[in-house]
Order: sequence, then C-alpha cells, then structure tokens
Amino acid sequence: MLLKAVNEEGWGSGSPVTYSRSLTFVLTHDCPWHCSYCGFRTDAEGLLSEANLDKLLAEAAGQGAKEALLISGERPDSLPHIRRELERRGFSDFWDFANQVADRCAGAGLFPHGNFGRMAEEELIRLRPHFVSMGMMLESAEDHFRLAPEKKAAGRIAGIEAAGRAGVAFTSGILVGWVRLGGKLGGSDPGPRCNVHLALDHLGLGDHGLWSGRQRPPGLVAVGPSGLS
Repeated sequence: MLLKAVNEEGWGSGSPVTYSRSLTFVLTHDCPWHCSYCGFRTDAEGLLSEANLDKLLAEAAGQGAKEALLISGERPDSLPHIRRELERRGFSDFWDFANQVADRCAGAGLFPHGNFGRMAEEELIRLRPHFVSMGMMLESAEDHFRLAPEKKAAGRIAGIEAAGRAGVAFTSGILVGWVRLGGKLGGSDPGPRCNVHLALDHLGLGDHGLWSGRQRPPGLVAVGPSGLS
C-alpha cells in the first residue's frame, strides 16, 4: 500500500521506488528488558537452532529473498541460560553466534542486515565484516520509564554515533505512538516525533524507518527506501 501511494502521488520527484525481498531470522526473542509495549520478547526461548536456520535458508531461497534481517532481544547473552547454550554449542559469545548465522546467510546468496539493539563501537567493528548493514531503532529521543524502564535515549543515540565511528552502514527509526505525557502509546502529541526526527537528522540518518511496536508478521517483508530498521 505504501509503495502504491508513493508511486501514485509522485513522491521522490517521480523516481521509481525499489525494494528487496527479505526474510527475518530471529536469533532469539529472549531479552532482559521489559518494555511494556513490546510483543517480541520472551524469557526462555533460547537461540535459533541449526535445524530452524536450515529451514529459513531454504524458505528464503524458495521465495526469492535477497536480504536476511537478523534480529534478537537486547543483550541476550546477559541471560544465564543463553550463555550456557552458547557455550554448549561452541560459541564464545552471542556476537560469535550472530556472525556465523550472517555468514551462513551470505553463503546462501542473501545480504545480511543485523539489528541487535545498542552495541558498543568495538562490537560493531567486530560484526562489520559479516554484515552488509546494521541498525537499531532509536524509538524516542526522550526517556519513558513506565514504558521502557531499561531503555535510555542517550544510550541509544550514543550507539548510533558509535556505528558512525565504526564505519558501519546503519539504519534507524522511530516507534510510532510515543506521547509526551501520560506514559502510554497512541497519543497525538507531535513533540516526541519531532524530537526524534531532529535527533536522527543530527546523526545523519535522514531516511527513517517506522515501527508500530508490535511484532512483525513472519515471512517476507518489503524494504522501502529507508531500509530496514
């Protein structure tokens, strides 16, 4: 629908809108954070198995996907059961696991894009050779303790700045529905949205992805001009 509207209304000076088919590879839904709006996180799912990775790669090939979106909860190897599974499967840490999955995707002809939340500069540098691009949702330029008690805007901005220093092709975006007052989603106050767009523009990310805060449906997704987020 968005691509249809863009073409019919002539956005972008009549330039064609292109996209690539993408398949999402969830490395784990497990996350130590407790954002009240999130429909993604779980507590004890564990890591993507080798068998399910093989199935996803076969599905991507069968449906003509060109990109692989690798995602996870934030800092999953801060969870003891994830660390135990990584050790049992022979990985030094979660980034070692993510790099191997990215390499499997690249070997299958997919362009791997990683979105694992806030990362340090040295972690981004470590993953850079294995990923075509990476990203992280800024979500909001303001802190919302009731909605996201562990998530700090300053830390996420610092993560985007770290990606710039690391020379990583990076995407970001906003969480649609933040409101300034009331601690809930669904308000109409434009202030937080203006602030987050200003923050992204300041960081050099002029094209912003949008996310509703709900889990993406499984399967192929269309990726528009602003890339994946």
